[in-house]
Amino acid sequence: MQEMFPLHVMAYLETTWFVYMERVESAHSALKKWISVSTGDLLRVDLACRLACDGQFATIKHQTAIEQSIADMQFGPIFAAVMGKISVAGLKSAFWQFKLRLENSGDACQGLFSSNLGHPCKHCFRARSAAQPAAMPLSAEDFDVHWWLVQPCRAAPAIAAELEIEDALGQVHEEYNNASIYHQRVILDHIATLPTANVLNPAVLCGRGRPAGSLGRPQRATSTSTQRYPSQFEVVEASVRPQRRCGRCRQSGHNARRCQQPPAPPASL
Repeated sequence: MQEMFPLHVMAYLETTWFVYMERVESAHSALKKWISVSTGDLLRVDLACRLACDGQFATIKHQTAIEQSIADMQFGPIFAAVMGKISVAGLKSAFWQFKLRLENSGDACQGLFSSNLGHPCKHCFRARSAAQPAAMPLSAEDFDVHWWLVQPCRAAPAIAAELEIEDALGQVHEEYNNASIYHQRVILDHIATLPTANVLNPAVLCGRGRPAGSLGRPQRATSTSTQRYPSQFEVVEASVRPQRRCGRCRQSGHNARRCQQPPAPPASL
């Protein structure tokens, strides 16, 4: 595999890709331990995810409190200003790069290490030592925010003021004048494809079969119905429930199972 890919590709896979893939797989494995089965409903899965997040958050708070109290002076005075502000893992990774600054490998800095791990690389430490041989202390701003033990408060996003049509057209005209010929054509095509028809409500189509709930509605004659209104005699007859008769003696009030009367004579033909 090393013969198929360049050296910098293999180095990126070993130092960055495999590291982050291992983190993702470990997080997935930790979450599966809380869910435990794959046949639970959504509420059970949601509860398991919440418990897993709460447990990891409590562990992180405990580890952060421990790391804030650590005063490991083996890193030297260069890391004195960031002790208690940066996690120990970040300090160890940066200190390893600080020791590698003395090795003259001759490779140029491409910025990939700092952009991926979020702290200065050996090239940055080498440049800082050349510029300030006496002292080159680090600050928390030299590390990415994810290495900070205390995360900064996120400001609420600013709500954009409502633009009038004149201001919006002025901005479009200014962007059009400053754009290249290709982007000017893109802006014109975008303006030309603006919808010209009003968007209306979708058409309501009647489906097949009886409407839902129509059986429970009271039957009322409408103005377009040809069915006649029932007479009062028909209304009374429909309201009176017919009584069931015994199949043995032909009398009402009981059935054939509880009948104690003699059977009725058969009807003459």
